[in-house]
Amino acid sequence: MSGRTGASNPNWKGGVSPERQRLYASAEWREVVRAVKRRDGGCVECGSAAELHVHHIESFAEFPSLRLHPLNLETLCRPCHYEKHRKGVKP
Repeated sequence: MSGRTGASNPNWKGGVSPERQRLYASAEWREVVRAVKRRDGGCVECGSAAELHVHHIESFAEFPSLRLHPLNLETLCRPCHYEKHRKGVKP
């Protein structure tokens, strides 16, 4: 993908970056993240408690109404989160 940015990149989802940045900087997002991490207690794939991320199960870009819905979020460690995105795996 080197050099292929924006619409020329096959992973392009229509330019939702400013929206994404606004959401991730909000108090509402931080509150949902705390609740999801507390609910899951660690990575839902491998059980690790290190370097946890919150992952959108259904696409952030394609399902805007689910962005803050706890049932559309899961806790993953960094390696498992990377694998989900690398493979494009949906549960």
